[in-house]
Amino acid sequence: SDYNAWMEEQFTECYFTSLSTITMTLASSSVLVPGSIINLLEKRLKAPCTETDYRDVKGNCYADAREAGGFPWNTETCTADQTGCPSAGDNMPVSIEDPDDALVPTIVFSGPSTLGYCDDLTIDASGSLGNGGRDFSYAWSVAAAKTSDGLLDTVDASTSSELFVTYDNLDAGYEFVFTLELTNFLGGFATSEYSVEKLGERLPKLKVFGGTAHTVYRPDQLAIFSEALPPWCLEMNLGYEYVLTSGDVYGHLSYNSSSVDDRYLKLPPYYLKAGEIYYFSITVTDLDTLENNLATFSVSVSFSSPVVSIKGGVFTQVAYAGTVSLDASSSYSPDGPVIAADRESIEYDYAYGSLANMTFFWLCYEFKPNYGEDCTSDVTNALGDTFSAENELVTFAASLFYPNDDYDTTTTYQYVLQVEAAITTSTGLLYDSARQYISLSFLPVAEIGIEPLVKLDLKTSELVPRSKSNPTDKLIIYGYITLSDTYNYYLEWTCSSGAIDGVADPTLDISAVAATSSSSIYVAAEPAEAGEELSVPLVIVSNALTAGISYQFKLTAYIDEDWTRDDDSVSAVGDGAAAYVTYEQNYAVASATITVLTNTVPTSGSFVVCLMGTSYNNTWSGIGKNNTWGPNGFVPSCNAEDSVTGGMCCTYGTALTSAYVMYARGWTDDAEDLPLRYTFTYQLGEYSYSEDAVEYSLQSLSQQTKMENIYLPQGDGRTYKITAMAVITDIIGCATNETQAVFNQPNQLELKELADVA
Repeated sequence: SDYNAWMEEQFTECYFTSLSTITMTLASSSVLVPGSIINLLEKRLKAPCTETDYRDVKGNCYADAREAGGFPWNTETCTADQTGCPSAGDNMPVSIEDPDDALVPTIVFSGPSTLGYCDDLTIDASGSLGNGGRDFSYAWSVAAAKTSDGLLDTVDASTSSELFVTYDNLDAGYEFVFTLELTNFLGGFATSEYSVEKLGERLPKLKVFGGTAHTVYRPDQLAIFSEALPPWCLEMNLGYEYVLTSGDVYGHLSYNSSSVDDRYLKLPPYYLKAGEIYYFSITVTDLDTLENNLATFSVSVSFSSPVVSIKGGVFTQVAYAGTVSLDASSSYSPDGPVIAADRESIEYDYAYGSLANMTFFWLCYEFKPNYGEDCTSDVTNALGDTFSAENELVTFAASLFYPNDDYDTTTTYQYVLQVEAAITTSTGLLYDSARQYISLSFLPVAEIGIEPLVKLDLKTSELVPRSKSNPTDKLIIYGYITLSDTYNYYLEWTCSSGAIDGVADPTLDISAVAATSSSSIYVAAEPAEAGEELSVPLVIVSNALTAGISYQFKLTAYIDEDWTRDDDSVSAVGDGAAAYVTYEQNYAVASATITVLTNTVPTSGSFVVCLMGTSYNNTWSGIGKNNTWGPNGFVPSCNAEDSVTGGMCCTYGTALTSAYVMYARGWTDDAEDLPLRYTFTYQLGEYSYSEDAVEYSLQSLSQQTKMENIYLPQGDGRTYKITAMAVITDIIGCATNETQAVFNQPNQLELKELADVA
């Protein structure tokens, strides 16, 4: 081109290295290669000048210096040895020959060794070495057991450093060998092969999330999720199936997953046996071609440690002449519930105490004043085998702590009675323990205590112990004190642990949230009724406590006469005849505590209402294709086909003919709060759920999470709105709710057609 010629002229240099040799230095943009022709231009080679001649800057000879340039300093006097130069002639063509030792290229490939079903292939040779400063020439070829015309055409047409082949030109299950011949402009060349294997599997490998070995405790729900994402270039209708391959589910090698999503395996608490290992397989299948992949995993069901407790709370105070009663029968095994033989029901109640095959071991040591001093032998010697035997109930006289009456009435003694329970399992013994601190009082005190909280067992209609209370309900605690024949008592209720809104210091006064008397409760001495128990209830108003908080309520008794170890600890309360003496906490004559955990509502679930046959995964608020105009304006509608196509949940239907499904799914709660019960209702109205509107019940307090084939009436308002509600209630009665709106337009069928539908 003119540009290249100009560049050659501007940057190419020629100079003599001898009288017969010319060296040419080419410009970097030169296009000359071996085989190119160079013409030595006419009259450019001249004979040398004589010694007396002058030569200008272009090499021309002149006898006169002025002719050579006009100025002496622009000319150079020729030397005597410049002779023998050939005479100028016509253009002389010179051919550029190949170098004697051409530079050999080194081929460097970059690319994959294997391809997935939908992967395109790119082989990059741009990192190859030895081009001599000019571009390489590339020639690609391919060899394989099976090649398509599209592959051959693509390879033949490729003349660059990068070879790109689309996935549809590569047959699955074959290896392809690509050959590149690389040549530089000096004529040096190299050849190299590159192999690529395209995998033959259309389905991806199936992944079981969490690995192939899972561990679960029997009271917990088993939830396993598996997924195989189809190749992007293929449309697949995938189905998943879990199979129990080994492990007995109470006499049946089968199971029922509670999930409607077949990618999940969900089994409720207590469904599997503790100590067993279950083996499952999960198969993903292309439902159109029946191609499938399989994965396996195991589930180990671990034994739960026992939960040990002693009735009466952590701290109790007993008179020296009184009786110590240690009752651990409320201890239980979380693995206790058993599935009935017919597998139709699951018993959610725990197995308590000895019924749980628990073994009890008792220990006694002094806490104050001599911490750690063992008193187990003192009690054991007096009781024989009763204390050391495997009993859940131990009763003995408090004086047995010091059988030799070796005690000081001016000292407060405190002991710790600890019970350790063990459960024998196939994998060994599992332990748990509980303690009760006993303060030995030398004051004239009667027995004081607090009854445990109870709940109604919905299966047996019996009252069973519980530790939880619903914060939205009144909390009723029953304390008691044994009447004295000599001493009058003042009782007070306090909260020694747990903050209460609106109460400055609940350890001193809880009257702000108590519906019954909580302080200065006077109990007079009754000689005729001495030894009988007097009930001292405490009622905490509803919504006073915070959900999920552990509270410890305390009932304390004080005597009202002037008796104390230290007069400085006494303070008078009131005036005149109403005055009585209150003692510091350390000198209260007796106290009892109870721990109450406020319940939390069921969580983590959702509520959907859809036309039958549509997806449960999402709620579609868009407009379907069957839109109509009603008397109150535009009425959106849709059908099952719309929803299936879009993978959505359709919430637009027609009165009397559209069948709906209501589904409350995924709700969970603490194991002891199960089973959950579900109530489904609905209201007609343009606005959200209202307490003032008429409520129509579909299902009340049932364990069924889903209702199908529900035919709803015409909705209300401009959009024919119906608001459905699911109320989820645990076994203690704590409830939460969710709502879902649907839009049911009038039915345009004739009366006869409606009768046929009915």
